[in-house]
Amino acid sequence: MRSVGFAPNGVRRAVVTESIALATLGLAIGVPAGIIIGRILWGRLATSLGVEVLIDVPWQPIVVACAAALFTAAAFSLVPARSAARRPIAEALRAE
Repeated sequence: MRSVGFAPNGVRRAVVTESIALATLGLAIGVPAGIIIGRILWGRLATSLGVEVLIDVPWQPIVVACAAALFTAAAFSLVPARSAARRPIAEALRAE
């Protein structure tokens, strides 16, 4: 990114943005899939046990967990972002 004109601050922002985008994609696929699969599996298990099937999705903990996942993704991307921003342009081009 530095070789095509990004400033060090731009490199850091790009790495953090990519990390957040990937986490968002994972949450957008994983949360609905988990809810759907959980409902199906719990419905089958409860029916086989003769228990009343009552499914209540706890939205508040899900929202908090999603926010925590995005924050964690951003926080963990800061170390590689700093490393990428500090790497000299000539060294990056020589490696390729």
